[in-house]
Amino acid sequence: MPLPSPSPSRWAISASIGGAHVAQVQVFWAGTSYLLACTAVLLLWAALSDVFGRRLVLMVALIVFAAGSVICAVANTVLIAGRTVQGLGGGGVLGLTTVLITDLAPLRERAGLYALISSAWAVGSTTGPIIGGGYAIGVKLKTLDYFGSVLFVASITILLVAITLEGYQSPWASWHILVSLCLGAAGRIGVVAYEYRGAARPFIPVYIFRNYSTTAVYAGSFAHGLVLYSLVYYMPECFQAMLGYSPLIAGVAALAQTATVVPCAIFVGAVVSRTSRYRWAVWAGWVLATLGCGLLILLNVDTSIPAWIFLSAVSGLAMGVLFPSIALALQASVPPADVAMAATLVLFFRSFGQAVGVAIGGSILDNHMHVELRRPQMASLLPPELANIGVVTLVSVVKTMRADSPLVLALKSALVRTFQVIWATMCGISGVTMLTQFTIKEYSMDQEHVTDHRFLAEKQPTGDRNRTP
Repeated sequence: MPLPSPSPSRWAISASIGGAHVAQVQVFWAGTSYLLACTAVLLLWAALSDVFGRRLVLMVALIVFAAGSVICAVANTVLIAGRTVQGLGGGGVLGLTTVLITDLAPLRERAGLYALISSAWAVGSTTGPIIGGGYAIGVKLKTLDYFGSVLFVASITILLVAITLEGYQSPWASWHILVSLCLGAAGRIGVVAYEYRGAARPFIPVYIFRNYSTTAVYAGSFAHGLVLYSLVYYMPECFQAMLGYSPLIAGVAALAQTATVVPCAIFVGAVVSRTSRYRWAVWAGWVLATLGCGLLILLNVDTSIPAWIFLSAVSGLAMGVLFPSIALALQASVPPADVAMAATLVLFFRSFGQAVGVAIGGSILDNHMHVELRRPQMASLLPPELANIGVVTLVSVVKTMRADSPLVLALKSALVRTFQVIWATMCGISGVTMLTQFTIKEYSMDQEHVTDHRFLAEKQPTGDRNRTP
């Protein structure tokens, strides 16, 4: 699964790009450009696969992803372009992987396959940081919802650009961000209105959102991505900044959190396949997520290795439980005719949440750290030349200084408080999401498996096709 591996050597990469501010912006976009492109086109890939077939579109997505990887491999100044191309292809691979499972297996048998998908994600997310540290076109094109697709991609791109720019190049109150947010929101409202009333063949089944349980699960998928990438993206940086670990050791330390994803996903898949009950897993996942993010607040510069292994593992358990349970809960709540696009929407909301999570974490890291640097006791220790540099560059400088110097000790304490704000924010988001998930309904998983969803759609009415418990 072509998910990006957040490299713990972000500090080192930034030093080779350019000046301090330019380096920080470039490094930020190297990580988020993939998520932005992936999220923007994810649903479009699923719509294209309905028109041209799964295999052809998946092959195209793989080629695009491979091309982006080649660009990244030879990149210097075009690294962000390569990551963007990777995201365009990665969105197709990510979405079509889930769609193919809905085509190939009935609902009760999908849990094990989703566990394998989660395993692939976990392998990629754990090995990446360590390695980084050390056909009838003329006819078929007429059926594609061009206007809805273009409007959706444009609006979500504008919205994501605004979110990812905040805190790095423009503040929230700047007219650039406000205009982009308004345009993106207006575009998404336009997409919903057009898909619901105007499109002859809408590529997004908007009516499924009439079901509260379906909408709540989508909200949970968004929150899952947000919390997940706040942890995956910033935990290695926390280990480097607070505990002084090297990029390689920070990648190894992240295993305590990411390695638990595989066994949890396999366990949930096995239990759901046997019992046909999935709601318990959604509930358990969000309880663990709230607890796990809360426990991370206890991390500090004096935390022992056994302690941070335990503190990190709980949130990893939560993320592993939520991967298959959210997908299965959503697919059980929609009619088989809509399951392919509905399943892809889960990935879209998760990917959207990932981009927002990275942006929120980065904004907190940068803004709160600057608040810490302006404290009187810190200002008396901080040299003038370090007062206004970015956090990325500041941490790189700290690692070159004597570990027991008053300045280094003060800066590490400031970093502890800054990362605590990130974990507290994720704990609050998880807690609110947990409360919403307690109200979802549980639907039967004993559904007739129909692989030709287009034939099934023609047999069903176009009204509210949501399922009943």
